[in-house]
Amino acid sequence: MSRILILETAPRTLRIIERCLGEMGYTLIPVGEKDRFKLEIRARQPSLILACADVHGGSGLELVRDVYPECTTPVPVVVWSSTHTLSALKDIVPIELLIGGFLSSPLDPGELVGTVLSLCAPPDLAAASRISADLRAEYEAHGLRLEPPEDITSLEDVPFARVLWAVDHNDWTG
Repeated sequence: MSRILILETAPRTLRIIERCLGEMGYTLIPVGEKDRFKLEIRARQPSLILACADVHGGSGLELVRDVYPECTTPVPVVVWSSTHTLSALKDIVPIELLIGGFLSSPLDPGELVGTVLSLCAPPDLAAASRISADLRAEYEAHGLRLEPPEDITSLEDVPFARVLWAVDHNDWTG
């Protein structure tokens, strides 16, 4: 089974990752601290590491760099940040890490799924195919970024998934 270590503490981001990747059969292990990170790597080699650069006040990448030597073989690391631009993020990533990709923040399900599938084979290929096809179909006309519509649109013209994204993104509780 494919194990993915997730260095993230934001509940919203963890929910997106769990909804997208958990359904594909990946074993997802959220970790927020260095000691637990080491224990999980020692317990069994992960297939992939998903890491937010902003964990622990901006030292998330340093945490991954410090623990990375515990891996017995190189493990791809996918990185994102809510405080750095992609170009700035690329400049601060430690060269010791095998970088598998960079994601924009807030995490876009299409980008997340596409990046993970390119680096780590899914345990449930049928579910992965279905989820990928659903994401492509839903956002084909609107692009893969889950941004709110730029112009004023009637509610009937907005895809339901985009409405749900807006609700989640803005923490609306009704």
